[in-house]
Amino acid sequence: SLESRLERAERRATRWRIGAIAIGSVALLGGAGTSAWTNFVGADVIQAERIEIVDAAGRSMITLGSDAEGGTLFVRNAQGKPVVEAYADQSQRGLVRIGAETGQTRLTLGSTEAAGLLAVSADEGGAVVVSADSDGSSAVETYDAAGTRIAWFGHDTDHGGFLHINDTAGEVRTLLGTNEFGGVLSVRAASGKPVASAFVNSFGFGTFSSGGDNGIATATLTSGPDGGQVLVANSLGATVASTYANSQGRGVTLLADDAGRPRLSSLVDADGGAFFLLNAAGDSVVESYA
Repeated sequence: SLESRLERAERRATRWRIGAIAIGSVALLGGAGTSAWTNFVGADVIQAERIEIVDAAGRSMITLGSDAEGGTLFVRNAQGKPVVEAYADQSQRGLVRIGAETGQTRLTLGSTEAAGLLAVSADEGGAVVVSADSDGSSAVETYDAAGTRIAWFGHDTDHGGFLHINDTAGEVRTLLGTNEFGGVLSVRAASGKPVASAFVNSFGFGTFSSGGDNGIATATLTSGPDGGQVLVANSLGATVASTYANSQGRGVTLLADDAGRPRLSSLVDADGGAFFLLNAAGDSVVESYA
């Protein structure tokens, strides 16, 4: 085409001008003697606003230059696709991008104000981002093709490691972490409310609870210094039944009304079994014991 012929002509003219300048320089330097030529080719600094390295066909393969933010470096493959880019970003921080043969970015290396950032992406979308923060915490995040964060794990400076697993909308559905007493596991419903959890309680013992999508725990299995305990609550969160080991190591069972007020209790003491029945006013109306 006419455009391609003009481009080839321009490249030939450019190479001719460069060659003419070089020949002229050699001629001038030749008149000055061998010593002057040696000093020229050994120069320590080459200054230019833009430097391009081309292939045999005159196509730009490497470009060195600058913009308003600072220096720039671009490397292209034989198809003319950018596969390496390095420059200063708008925050005056370094940024490096490495691309596939198509020119699409696959690896990005950068930084925040106080820490580093690494991102890896794929053709069909999705990415993995590794980051660190100025407070010493760090994280690895995975994103789907829509850019939604699906998983996130790392550590914070308060309690240690954590893992968040999200749904396709980016909402947390499973959380694994730690607190001041030990490990924590939380499973959440579509409502975002916890429906199951396991953690170490303040006594240093294990606790497991489950409930409905309103976030209220209706069944809890836990342990303490005296032994195990089972708690059953209604949908409003009032405890209506509990069975546990008391401080004497004996069993106790309590039943309550819908407001959680005790109405019946049975236990074991040193003499044997005991049973207590209370009315709506909370007065004991039946007592039976050995």
